Amino acid sequence: RGVNPWHPEAWACQAVVAHLQNDSATEQSARETALRHWKTNPRVDHLIGLKLSQKYRFAEGAVHQRQALQFDRNYLSAQAQLAQDLLRLGEESEGWKWAEAVHQQDGYDVAAYNLVTLRETMDRFQTVSNADFIVRLHPHEAALYGRRALALLDRARSQLCAKYGLTLEGPTIVEVFPSPKDFGVRTFGMPDTPGFLGVCFGRVITANSPASQGGHPANWEAVLWHEFCHVVTL
Repeated sequence: RGVNPWHPEAWACQAVVAHLQNDSATEQSARETALRHWKTNPRVDHLIGLKLSQKYRFAEGAVHQRQALQFDRNYLSAQAQLAQDLLRLGEESEGWKWAEAVHQQDGYDVAAYNLVTLRETMDRFQTVSNADFIVRLHPHEAALYGRRALALLDRARSQLCAKYGLTLEGPTIVEVFPSPKDFGVRTFGMPDTPGFLGVCFGRVITANSPASQGGHPANWEAVLWHEFCHVVTL
């Protein structure tokens, strides 16, 4: 008594568990059950995608957000999560557009406001790049160590990809922030997230720059090498 056996969110979570267990048949069945009484409920695919993205399955998560938006083009939660997924996948042009769309529709969405404001800051960054890396830094820092960072990443790529037999498709994006608040917004959607030197999402790395460090500085070269290790493992 008091239990809804058709609760859509519960079945959506069952679909997530099945996906993570590589059980596609159970995943499909659970999703279909979640949609049994409302075939176009955007909440179902949004929740599945959100939970997959929390497990770093951003590509799969983005697919579910797109499906939610097919059900309801104006479903803001799916728009916001799709923006974050795309930015973490390196599909920036579309990701920034979705962030702007959420901000225009809901001026009180703090994460969307933070991202839109951050983009204005990042538009002033300088890019140092080659065929394998796109590194974005504050212009002053780009002049100081941009080429050195690129050379370090090239060494990491040649050594680690050869060691683990990995062929990377497309360039790796590395964004280095002199402001910890900007790093927090780009990485988590919110500022004031202390304790992180860098984060890797797959082909996108975000990092705090040497200018952001206080009384306990870290070696920025070690941080970038460490984060590129995650590019290989992810």
